[in-house]
Amino acid sequence: MPALPPLSVVVPPVRLIGTSSGCSPTAEKRRVYVPALPLSTVAGKEAIPLLLRAPIGLRRTILFNLTQASLHLGYAGAAIDALEHHRALRPEDGSAQNAATVEVNLLAARLMLAEQRPLAGARHRLVANAEAVLGEAAASTERMAEAYAHRVLGELLAASEPERAAFHVQRCLDIEAALGYPRLRAECLWWLSRVQSSRDARLAANTSRMPDTITPNAATAVK
Repeated sequence: MPALPPLSVVVPPVRLIGTSSGCSPTAEKRRVYVPALPLSTVAGKEAIPLLLRAPIGLRRTILFNLTQASLHLGYAGAAIDALEHHRALRPEDGSAQNAATVEVNLLAARLMLAEQRPLAGARHRLVANAEAVLGEAAASTERMAEAYAHRVLGELLAASEPERAAFHVQRCLDIEAALGYPRLRAECLWWLSRVQSSRDARLAANTSRMPDTITPNAATAVK
């Protein structure tokens, strides 16, 4: 992924997979300072040296904001760099907080990168990655990350293994029912209709007409 161009624009807020606001209340107060900087400062590798002197909590917040800006603009490589730096902070304080959320956002960024730069065997690797992320998310308390891992597996398997894909999309819907998150439900229903279309066109049409069904946006980080 090439470095971001030196644009001097403000990035509008795009929430990450995680809490309803994308970060903690304290982080929400801080986030106003990060997107207000020029993208040449807050995006790509130029931002990383700015993190070295910051407290670890603020570093995590900045890296999440960098991720959301990068995904919003379609810079999957920059998002991956930011999330890998976030992951590398774990040994520093021994905290696994939001670890599954970081992994599922990495999965989303890698999926975007694979769509931008198709390579042989990429889908097989993404499926293996998604299954590993699902295992980590299921073992944690991060139900949203678990639901999105199921959704991504439904997307990846829709064409080649529709029965497995349908299972994962249904699990996404089951988890969403407890969370009450309409956008997640809409994304899962959209992929469920895609899976069903290869087996039962009428059922797929009914699913696609359910309330709040929308086309998923791969550029938006997991909420």
